[in-house]
Amino acid sequence: MGVRYCIASMFSVDTECPNRDLRELAAGDTTDNVIYDFYIVRELNPRVTLPFFWEIDIKTWCEVCPSLTGWILLDLAFIAQQYRNYSYISDSIVFTTAHPDQDGHYHDGLGFMLSFGDLAWVPFLYSTQCRYPAAYPVHLGWTRIAAVSAIFILGIYIFKAANNQKHTFRTQPNHPAVAKFS
Repeated sequence: MGVRYCIASMFSVDTECPNRDLRELAAGDTTDNVIYDFYIVRELNPRVTLPFFWEIDIKTWCEVCPSLTGWILLDLAFIAQQYRNYSYISDSIVFTTAHPDQDGHYHDGLGFMLSFGDLAWVPFLYSTQCRYPAAYPVHLGWTRIAAVSAIFILGIYIFKAANNQKHTFRTQPNHPAVAKFS
């Protein structure tokens, strides 16, 4: 909790100084609502330069390093647990790991909400779908694997179509496909 608070507070600074021209603000700029601004924050992609290294995008680092790496490590631990307990890896555990990209990463500022999601929600909550088959393996068989795969492909299609629609609405609000949404 303390790390998330520090990350959110670190980038809730006044953007008038020192490098106002180099900082991109999240959509909506500031609302003068202290709670909202703390959760969403103004700066879109805060960066720091580490001595002897390079410039790091803090938001991308938080999403990739602790978040996705933690999720992968927890999933691998659950797969290892299943193999240790049952001497095999079931087909049900193979179909529990997938991470579609998220459009919000590009449009939200790095506030408490995004840092909490990256550091707590993603690795721990998303890995629970792999935890159950680690303890209680289920053999799906080919028909159920085909059904799960079809539903998964349909879900990816819906997810991508919705993100494409959001992108079209944000970049071309007068496009005929999204003009009625305004």
